[in-house]
Amino acid sequence: MNALLELQKPFDARPGSGSGGPARIPTGKQVTAAKLLSLADELHQTLDAWPKDLIIGDYILIEAHYRDVVAKSNRVMRLLRQTPDTPVNSSVVGARLEKGDDGLPHHVITYCVPSGTIEDTIDLLHRYAKYFLEDARFAGTIDSAALDLFNKSKQNMPDGLYKTEFAQTVKDSYYVRAFSLPQTPVDDSTGSFITLFDTGILTAEQLLTKLELSPTDYQLIDKLTFIANTETVINRIRRAAPYLIAMSTTVGDFAQEPRFQPHPSSRQAPLIPAPSNEPTIGVIDTGFDETSYFAEWVTYDNRLKELDMTEEDMQHGTEITSIIVDGPALNPWLDDGCGRFRVQHFAIARATANSALTIMEQIDEIVRDNLNIKVWNLSLGTDTQIPENFVSPIAALLDTLQFKYDVIFIVSGTNLPKDTPPRTHMRIGSPADSINSLVVNACDSTGSAADYSRRGPVLEFFHKPDIAYYGGDKDIPMRAWSTQGIVKDTGTSLAAPWITRKIAYLIYVMGFSRQTAKALLIDAAATWSMHDEDSWRTLGFGVPPIRIEDILETPNNEIRFIVSGISELYETYQIQLPVPIDNKGRHPFMARATLCYCPQCDRHQGVDYTKTELDLHFGRVKPPSAKKLKKNPDAKSTIESVNGNAQAGSQQINLPEGAARPRYRKWDNVKHISDIEKNRFAARKTYTPQGFWGISLLAKERWERKAEDGPRSLPFSVVVTLREMEGRNRIEDFKRECMAWGWRVDAITIENRVDIYNEGEQEIDFE
Repeated sequence: MNALLELQKPFDARPGSGSGGPARIPTGKQVTAAKLLSLADELHQTLDAWPKDLIIGDYILIEAHYRDVVAKSNRVMRLLRQTPDTPVNSSVVGARLEKGDDGLPHHVITYCVPSGTIEDTIDLLHRYAKYFLEDARFAGTIDSAALDLFNKSKQNMPDGLYKTEFAQTVKDSYYVRAFSLPQTPVDDSTGSFITLFDTGILTAEQLLTKLELSPTDYQLIDKLTFIANTETVINRIRRAAPYLIAMSTTVGDFAQEPRFQPHPSSRQAPLIPAPSNEPTIGVIDTGFDETSYFAEWVTYDNRLKELDMTEEDMQHGTEITSIIVDGPALNPWLDDGCGRFRVQHFAIARATANSALTIMEQIDEIVRDNLNIKVWNLSLGTDTQIPENFVSPIAALLDTLQFKYDVIFIVSGTNLPKDTPPRTHMRIGSPADSINSLVVNACDSTGSAADYSRRGPVLEFFHKPDIAYYGGDKDIPMRAWSTQGIVKDTGTSLAAPWITRKIAYLIYVMGFSRQTAKALLIDAAATWSMHDEDSWRTLGFGVPPIRIEDILETPNNEIRFIVSGISELYETYQIQLPVPIDNKGRHPFMARATLCYCPQCDRHQGVDYTKTELDLHFGRVKPPSAKKLKKNPDAKSTIESVNGNAQAGSQQINLPEGAARPRYRKWDNVKHISDIEKNRFAARKTYTPQGFWGISLLAKERWERKAEDGPRSLPFSVVVTLREMEGRNRIEDFKRECMAWGWRVDAITIENRVDIYNEGEQEIDFE
């Protein structure tokens, strides 16, 4: 077996050029003067329909319905612009997707602008519609070829009209299908989480005070979100300010996952030694039975001391912790080689329904007060399905905590509710919609999706769950320790702690960052297989190996290595990665790469939830041709990515956002690109004598960074696996060439890392 390698060498970085070129529309498309006049008419109607109560002063919320899922560069840039120095994108307060007549998703983006800006935009559309109609070149219509010619030619524009403004107005009018006022339905149920648009003008508390509602009628979650305790709140919001509502959903009560009746198996407790220097994992769950045979391994913090815990209230939490501490002793067939772990167990829920607000407050406080714990298991969830157009409040909290505090949550993918027929298509429940968390669904003993599994994706796009693991089935149920002794049980709750053990081992014992640990696990789960859509929705990237060695070692015909860095500028890259060449001058390798990072997220932006995109390019380095150098002496080498990723390339490509997202996982914080194993796979041509491959990460921000955000400093990890197609072991050639080109190469062995961990955990007495 080959050891995992860790390669270290400073990445190069460069800022973006910032030149986007003139405004264009897709080839063969056109815009008419009638379209501009229609948009102007719709804006006029919104002005007339907007309530005159001045709750948010002179500002108006308006929705732009786009023709498809649009890239940031294809959102309006001139329409709805307040001033030349104020990007229209800064006025965005929400985004959702709606299904069009074609059955495909389309962006609906909400803007908050002064009423005067609407009037100016109406006037702008009328002026350029008139120009359209009066100029003989257009006669009321301009197509892509005419617009390109217009951009290239010198123009004598009428007074008050401008060439670049005209082109941008045409482009904006092409991508926007219609304008309207927001019409977010307010959930009927008391207990609903209601979130206002982030206008920067009005907080939730200020609105509720204006509506003369009693503080006992609601609970504030943050400055824009509250829980409606009574129908009075819901009715008054509906009547007075429905247009201010960005999101409304009934999260449902949090509880231990819907469980199938566990069957007592044995009261005979396994033998367990006393704990020593084992790492500590945080468990947030229901109560813990302190009479358990492994209680010495658990530090118990009961946050519900004022309540009398019943045996049922301790059952679920005890089972989860038993697997983390001593799972392999209870289930020898799942012995992962990770040993045992200590647990700091926080009881924040009872077996019955629990307040979502209380759960959120407790999780926030627990994580902030225990920053020494880097790995957390959370197997609580809701029976209700996640919303389609925004992330649930508790998932958003988990994402914020993980961005701020360098921690990772392993979250169970939630089960189908009791009495629901097996394999029913039902979306996962909160908080399994957390983007930064590692979300785990369950598989049966054969590796197929368990029949109680629920399904992704999240926000109609993000791959959730991330992976799946064994959660027990009717043939081979999971054995766990409960208040009744050993029980046989099933559920995604019981799959998550096995992955928590693996992540904890990789972070605490092996010394990896959380993004490296996550990438290693996902890369090992994905293998070289093709995944169909149904599989993605239930198993994510797949089922990782049982043994930790199979994640940290590879067969002799494979090379697996890690590279890590920090994204600060537009491009972060390294193009001197020497991949071995065979005697025919080719690269005889299949390749795959997995990128993980933990971006800042913003729930108020709806489906445009992640703030930063890292676009992964990995493959052979291709120097510029002599012809290209003659034309441009400053031409640079490019990376021919394994997945054919041509985004941000020198050539213009017609790749709509709706295609870039599924094909290249644009805006997803996990990217996996891979060759697919097949009978015939041709060796790759080399482009450089050294056999250089490269890695490039291109960063894009959803909107302009604010001063308080500071500069971007986003850690990332990429795990690369190369498979030699002739079965030869070329790892020594690879290591030698890497060192020759300035890479530090460390072979990661479990024995060495365990020794380092043990030495680091020794207590030293200073006399």
